[in-house]
Amino acid sequence: MPFVRPVLGVLLVSWTGAAFAGPVFGEVGDETPLDLDGNWPRAFPGGQRGGFVTFGAGGGDFKLNHADSSLKADHYDDRLLTGRTDLKDHDIRPCPDGTWLHTATGDTLADHDSAWVWRYDADFRILAHETFAEASTDGSNFVDLPVVCGPEFQGFAYAFPPGRISARFAEIGPDAASSSVVDLRSAPFSTGSSLINDSDGTLWMVGSFTEEGQPARKLLAAHYDADLTEINHIVLTVAEEGSEVYWPQATIRVGDVFIVAHMLRDSSLAWTQQEGDIALTAFDVATWAQLDQVRLSNNVAPTGGMQPFVVFDGRDGLVALYSKELKNYSFRVTLQPAVLGQGDDTGTVDTGTEDTGTEDTGDSKETGEDTSDPTPDADGDDDFYLMPPTGGRPSGCGCASGAAGGAPALGVAWVLARGARGRRAAGQ
Repeated sequence: MPFVRPVLGVLLVSWTGAAFAGPVFGEVGDETPLDLDGNWPRAFPGGQRGGFVTFGAGGGDFKLNHADSSLKADHYDDRLLTGRTDLKDHDIRPCPDGTWLHTATGDTLADHDSAWVWRYDADFRILAHETFAEASTDGSNFVDLPVVCGPEFQGFAYAFPPGRISARFAEIGPDAASSSVVDLRSAPFSTGSSLINDSDGTLWMVGSFTEEGQPARKLLAAHYDADLTEINHIVLTVAEEGSEVYWPQATIRVGDVFIVAHMLRDSSLAWTQQEGDIALTAFDVATWAQLDQVRLSNNVAPTGGMQPFVVFDGRDGLVALYSKELKNYSFRVTLQPAVLGQGDDTGTVDTGTEDTGTEDTGDSKETGEDTSDPTPDADGDDDFYLMPPTGGRPSGCGCASGAAGGAPALGVAWVLARGARGRRAAGQ
């Protein structure tokens, strides 16, 4: 069995427009504009129809488009999904039964005080719609909500209240209503983070992590079992000196590799708001050892992009997306054969050095800085939640959308996903 040898420390970032060949990422394509204005771009393989289904925010709604395999829009059955004109942040994921889960936020009486949920069938007809919160005054933070729709976990995370509970997970039922809300121990701050239902039936949450007074060079990966009880969490140093990493808004698994799409920028430059470059970082699924990293865009401050996303194209590579100045852009990235399980019995990645390069405290099987045993607060209470990042970490986007049926099957899928889990309710 080949030995998985991650590269030492933080990898040198590569630029798009060249035949870059790293241990995970192969050829990197150019930044290509999409025929999809607005922001919050998302894309997924189109299933039996082929090509891709694409989404983008505009006019206060979330728009569905279709594109061919090259991501050229064919405008088949374009439509606005919700019929609203006041939505801001969005996220959407396909579910195992072919349906879709969509969340969006908005301002009712105050900034980001509201959140809504939709369930769509395979043809994007609304199966169910619910208001999760409207004009909330309890301190909840409904910004850049991460969504998951897998076999075991279907729902989204939000912060409550800011500064104390980094993330709560709201489980969403087939009627689009919340069936339970669970506080996630040691979670990263939910704003701009991502969730992934792993193949072993556990949940990972990946988010920004900044130690006070330190540059924002790290991510935090928190791991939960079927009952959303913490297994462990790992601090990952991702950005090189002088750079900051933030908004890891998509985490996917391809073979034995986790791939995270996030923003990356030179912290010494004066960027507009939270804008920067989109990058991909690859990690070993067993250890979270960093395997590879590539910066896809090459923006010149102060103008950059935001809202990063990545999806496996179903064949041999990735599609990455982000928005910039109310336009949406894509990148195609091939994967090395070993990642796809070709020419390698195990699908593991040989990166050419035996050093792990991550922060290992020696008290965990995981590679990285495992901090799963919280230390007491000064007041003697358990440090149950990691505080949200401060200092150099950009805050939530809060970006307004730019201008410009199978219900029974769903119910069965949700029952199978929920199973007999007895989850601890928030605050208990």
